[in-house]
Amino acid sequence: MCEKPIPKQQKNKLKKLEAEIERLQGVEAELKRNLQFTESLLSAVPIPVFFKDAEGRYLGCNRAFTEIIGITPDEMKGKKVYDVWPSEHAEMYHQKDLEVMDNIEHQTYEFVVQDKTGANRSVIFNKDVFLDEKGKVNGLVGSFVDITARKQAEEKLRESEALLKELNENLEKRIKERIKELNCLYCISALGYKPHANLAENIQDMANLIPPAWQYPHITCSRIILEGKEFRTLNFKETSWKQSCDIILNEEQIGIVEVFYLKEMPERDEGPFLAEERLLIEAIAEHVSRNVERYRSEESIKSLSGELIRIQESERHRISRDLHDKVAQDLASLKIAIETLFRDIPAIVQSQTLKVPKILHILEESIRSVRKISYDLHPAGLDEMGIAVALEMLCNEYSEHHAIDIDFHSAGIEKLKIDSDTQINLYRIVQEGLNNILRHAEAKNVRLKLVAAYPNIILRMEDDGKGFEIERRKRETVLEKRMGLISMRERANLLGGKVHITSKEGKGTKVMVKFPYQEK
Repeated sequence: MCEKPIPKQQKNKLKKLEAEIERLQGVEAELKRNLQFTESLLSAVPIPVFFKDAEGRYLGCNRAFTEIIGITPDEMKGKKVYDVWPSEHAEMYHQKDLEVMDNIEHQTYEFVVQDKTGANRSVIFNKDVFLDEKGKVNGLVGSFVDITARKQAEEKLRESEALLKELNENLEKRIKERIKELNCLYCISALGYKPHANLAENIQDMANLIPPAWQYPHITCSRIILEGKEFRTLNFKETSWKQSCDIILNEEQIGIVEVFYLKEMPERDEGPFLAEERLLIEAIAEHVSRNVERYRSEESIKSLSGELIRIQESERHRISRDLHDKVAQDLASLKIAIETLFRDIPAIVQSQTLKVPKILHILEESIRSVRKISYDLHPAGLDEMGIAVALEMLCNEYSEHHAIDIDFHSAGIEKLKIDSDTQINLYRIVQEGLNNILRHAEAKNVRLKLVAAYPNIILRMEDDGKGFEIERRKRETVLEKRMGLISMRERANLLGGKVHITSKEGKGTKVMVKFPYQEK
C-alpha cells in the first residue's frame, strides 16, 4: 500500500511546528538551568528566603528557611501563613504582605518567628514584590535576619549598663554618705581644738552637726546627754526609730549620744540605720568623751596655774610688805641714827665727819631700792586706788626712768568693780608688755588704752619700735625660753581671754588683750 504524499503546505506547517518545539525545548532547558541556578543561589544564601504568589500562597523557600522553620519547600508550597504560623504571628504577616503588595515598595520591619523547637526568635523582615510583563504584582519575595543573639546581647548590655548605673549610683551615694560622715567628724574634731572653748557650747555644736551626716538629714534629730545636761537640735523629738551610744570616760558612763528619725524609713543594717552610721555615732561618742577629758584637764591646769600665780602674788605681797614695813623702816631708822650720832660730839675728827654724808647717801639709795623692789613685787594701793590709777602711776614711772613717752588712757574702767585677782593679772600683763618694749623694741612712744566695752575689758598697747617677725619670735620664745609673751598669754588665759599680737619689722608692734568682765 502506497502512502499518499504530504502536501507542500502541510510540510511547511510541520517544519514550523518542529522549529517552535525546538525553540520551546530550548526555553525549557534555559528555564531549568535558571531554576537550578536560582535554587543553588537561594540555597547558598545564609539567611532564610521565601516567596509567595499574589494570593499569599507560598511558592517555595531556601535551605536556611527550612533549617530554622523545619518545613520543606514541598510542604510549604500552596500554603498560606495561617497554615504555617501561630495565629498571633500569622495575622501580622498577612497584614504586612497586603501592605507591601498594595504599596509596591520595599518593606522592612522587626518581628518574631517561631522556630522548629517552638521558640520565638527576633528577626528583621525584608520584602519586595515581583511583577509580570504587564507590571502587575505576581507575588513577593521575602527574607529575614535572625537578630535573637544580638537582641540578647543588647538586653545583656542594657542589663549590664543598668547594673553598672545602679552600682555607680550606689557607689556615688556611699561616697556622699562617707563624705558627710567625714565632714561631721572633721568639724567635731575641730571643735576640740577651738581655743578658750566653752564645753557646753562645744557639745551643743556637736549635737547640731549630727543630723546632716545621717542618711536622711531632713528627718533626723539628735540629743547628747552629758552628766545630767541635755543638748538638743531644734527639731528634737523622741521617736521609736532610735540609734544611741554611751559616752564612756575612765570606764564610767557619763552620758549618751542619741539619733532619732522623725518618721519610719526602710529597714537597713540596724533598723532604719546604716552600719556605717553605727561606727559614726560611736566615733562621735568617743570625741565627746575626749572633749570632756580635755576640758577637765584644761580646767585643772588653769586652776593650778591660777593657784600658783595667786601663791606667787601672795608671796610677793608678803615680801613687799616685809621690805616696806621692816627693811625700809629699819634703814630709815638707821639713817636717822647716823644723822644724829655725831650731833652732840664736837670732838669728832673732821675726816670722820666727812664720811657721814657718803654713808647717808648709800642709805638713801638703799631705802629707794628697797621701796622700788617692794613696789615691783606688789604695787602699793592697787586694791584701794584701782587698776586705772595704778597703771597710770606705772606708766609715769616708766616714762620718768626710761626716757620713753607713754600715753595712757582709760575709759569706763573706774566704774567697774574688778576683783583683786583680775586687777593684779591685768597689771602684770601691762608690766610685762612695757618690759618687752624696753628690752626689745627700741621704741620712743607707747600708746596704752584700757577700755570697758561690755561684756569685755580690752587692753591695747602700741609702740613705734622696730617690730619683729611673729613666727620667728614664737620659735625664739621656745628655743631661748623667753617668758614675757608666754606670761602675758598665760595670765590672759586665766582671765578667760586671749592675746592678739600684730607686728612687722620696722613698723612697730600692736598688742590687744581681750577678756570677759566678771564683777567681784
